[in-house]
Amino acid sequence: MKRLILVVFVAACGNIFPQVWQQLATPQGGGVTDMVYCDLFGSTIWDGIWVTTSSENWPTGQWGGVRLSTNNGQSWLNISSGYIARTLEVGQDGNLYASIWYDPAFQSADGLYRFTPQVGVFGILYQASAGDNIFSIAVKNTPHTIFAGTRNGVIRSTDNGTTFGYSNTGIPDSAWVYDIAIDSTGILAIASSKGVFISTDNGDNWQQAAGIAPEDTVVTLTFVDETGLRGGSYLYGGTKKEKLYKAAAVITLVTFSMIYSHPELVTFVEILSLFSALKIALRDIRLVAKDNVGIDPQTVDIGGVFESTDGGNLWQSINEGLPPNPPISALTMREYSDAFAELYAGLFKDTTWGAEIYKLGVTVDVEETIDQIPSDYKLEQNYPNPFNPSTTIQFAIPKESFTKLEVFNSLGEKVAALVSETLSAGTYEYEWNAEGLPSGIYLYRLQTPNYSESRKMILIK
Repeated sequence: MKRLILVVFVAACGNIFPQVWQQLATPQGGGVTDMVYCDLFGSTIWDGIWVTTSSENWPTGQWGGVRLSTNNGQSWLNISSGYIARTLEVGQDGNLYASIWYDPAFQSADGLYRFTPQVGVFGILYQASAGDNIFSIAVKNTPHTIFAGTRNGVIRSTDNGTTFGYSNTGIPDSAWVYDIAIDSTGILAIASSKGVFISTDNGDNWQQAAGIAPEDTVVTLTFVDETGLRGGSYLYGGTKKEKLYKAAAVITLVTFSMIYSHPELVTFVEILSLFSALKIALRDIRLVAKDNVGIDPQTVDIGGVFESTDGGNLWQSINEGLPPNPPISALTMREYSDAFAELYAGLFKDTTWGAEIYKLGVTVDVEETIDQIPSDYKLEQNYPNPFNPSTTIQFAIPKESFTKLEVFNSLGEKVAALVSETLSAGTYEYEWNAEGLPSGIYLYRLQTPNYSESRKMILIK
């Protein structure tokens, strides 16, 4: 099976400098089915990269399940193991949800679960019936509602998961719901085997969108506003046939227009925010054959990650360090600052230890941003992190201040003083070289007469 992942890089104020993909430790499973970077819990125990995987040669082979890395992919914890964990979702309510099928001998199908960090387990909210699956999950806050996409349309709960019922008025029977998206005003959209449907009344009623070619199927959706921020008034959809569509989603009945088709190079809508564009691509606008129907066998090998830095006029692959024609099935991102992010790619190789994970650092030339006077104090997360032996620390001060930037070890001992002088208002970057210091957790602190903030960083040698 071949997959195409489309990643959109659009810089508003600088150039983008992708690095080389690096393979990380491989979590247990036959292939990656989904992944998210989650920092909901405020804890080094549970915050990190969450991955769902499938089994390989069940039940005698390698099991699938939910995996977690709290050290940027250096090692993985098996949080839940079973036949397959299908998808993950960070809800608007600040909870982590997953679709898991533990054991076909004891469970008839997938279950919908919510993670409880106090005890470190997933608790079941809903058990699908035999022959059903849970492909997608979405959670909104106002009103608090949990949605899940199944082989039989949409189920929802309005009582925090105590009870669920079908929410299919306007959706054809037996519609497989691959993805669910929610915009900032509460409008819902689903990508299904019977088309794209929109609801403006919390799923009570659905209306079909127009403009998608009848022979194609949208499998992933996201809302974006005019400035490139997620959750806004435009709806983007990626299809099985390697196409990308856009529609104005502020009206009840959405009409799509196709804006990208592989391998042709067509005009792509410009998105003015680099990292929101990355987020769009990372989970929502990824052109993946989710139901194991691959790209046309006549098509040349096109697996991998592609980028555009000119609004979509030209595209190029950024696959250096990845295997040839990589079967990428999931992407997520960890954003450190306006200047640096790390992308994580999961592969579905359908073999023992086939859930390979790769990491790519993306740096943006932010000279124009640095020239601007900030409106508030801010200390960014260092990048890269973990690091060896050098890392960059960026901070902003809104007015002239005597400023200290110092580094301490885990015992509280000061090991470096990067800044100790009066600085003008602005944004600054300093590189710290930890050559000669041991691996471990270090604390860096920014201090002025009116502000103090500290962050942790990890040195690994």
